[in-house]
Amino acid sequence: MHLKLLLVATLILGMGYGCASQTSPLQHKQRVTQSNVAAGAHIYQRYCSTCHGSRGDGLGPTARHVEGPTPTDFTRGVFKFASTARGTIPTDEDLAWTILHGVPHTSMPAWAGVLNHAATGNLVQYIKTFSPKLLQQDPPTPIVVPSAKPRATLASVQRGRNVYLLAQCWQCHGTNGRGDGPSASSLKDEVGNRSIPSDFSLGQLKHGNEATDLYHVLVAGVEGTPMLPATLVMTSEMGEQVDAKRYLPSSDLNAARSFASSLMPSDEFFNLHEAKQNRLMEGWRWDLVDYLQSLAKPSGLLRSILGLDPLPTLYGAAACEVGERHTSAK
Repeated sequence: MHLKLLLVATLILGMGYGCASQTSPLQHKQRVTQSNVAAGAHIYQRYCSTCHGSRGDGLGPTARHVEGPTPTDFTRGVFKFASTARGTIPTDEDLAWTILHGVPHTSMPAWAGVLNHAATGNLVQYIKTFSPKLLQQDPPTPIVVPSAKPRATLASVQRGRNVYLLAQCWQCHGTNGRGDGPSASSLKDEVGNRSIPSDFSLGQLKHGNEATDLYHVLVAGVEGTPMLPATLVMTSEMGEQVDAKRYLPSSDLNAARSFASSLMPSDEFFNLHEAKQNRLMEGWRWDLVDYLQSLAKPSGLLRSILGLDPLPTLYGAAACEVGERHTSAK
């Protein structure tokens, strides 16, 4: 019954309620100069230092009062939301995206209505001065997300639900994806602060809401948090490992184990050609993405019906040009 109620959500996943423009907020890589760093410092002290601190260490005067995750310590050079692989530095565009869009469900607001593109670029250059590695290293090529996403169906959502259970996603994110799993309250980030798992039912995620955003997080994880890259190798043995009797109805457990029984054993999987392994894992990731998106309230279709703006994308090909309506802002 639960999965039948998700049918409306699955219908919208292939409809592309994304932003039309594909232009990055930073069209060209900005050269670091004394003048743009100085301009960025002025912006930083005015808008950012109260939370992130004058030294960029996340210890501003209001930091202790923020709700949710603590302000980022820029001196570490670790940023959760990036288009690059875990363990590498973000691109300038990644930093600009977070500045302009903010981080939903945290105290980090969106500054798109305040900062134009030039101001955002200057601010990015100043933030990079807090961490030597951001100035000394070049970011790698961003992770490429497959452009041909299979159309979502009720069957793909069902498979995604089974992947979610077999891969133990529920341990942190909860049996219904609301961020309330049995391990959620004990999760810590790399510096010991509480790490809060995403609640997929909220309809607006911290890292972007398009299918490509979710796929990217599955591949890269979230830097500095317990969310590691998900290889999602699904094999028949996993049916014996899923143990959620205290949290799941028997129908869900039986469905997950039945799904596992349809998979090949691990030794057979790892004897496949690497390209075949990658195709299988890609399919399981898209199935999981379909399931996670089906949990969102409101879904993209409901947002359209209600006349709401589509939710922004961070990593996808439909990345919005943020600030088109705000470039006149001073």
